Amino acid sequence: MFGAKAADAVLNLIDALDDESKSVRVAAVLSLRRIGPAAKAAIPALTAMTEEPLIGRRAKKAIKEIAGE
Repeated sequence: MFGAKAADAVLNLIDALDDESKSVRVAAVLSLRRIGPAAKAAIPALTAMTEEPLIGRRAKKAIKEIAGE
């Protein structure tokens, strides 16, 4: 379930962006991207990740998807 139907998961996914495991952080970024505009609350946390190796590129793509670009 993604899109607006998954909006209830956004806060938990934002928390997962701080997880020690890179695979958990990547999964959270990809999930937020798939949720789209309903995940706007995640943009500040995703922006903070944009310089992180490997994850930064995915975070930038997620921001664009969430922002509707």
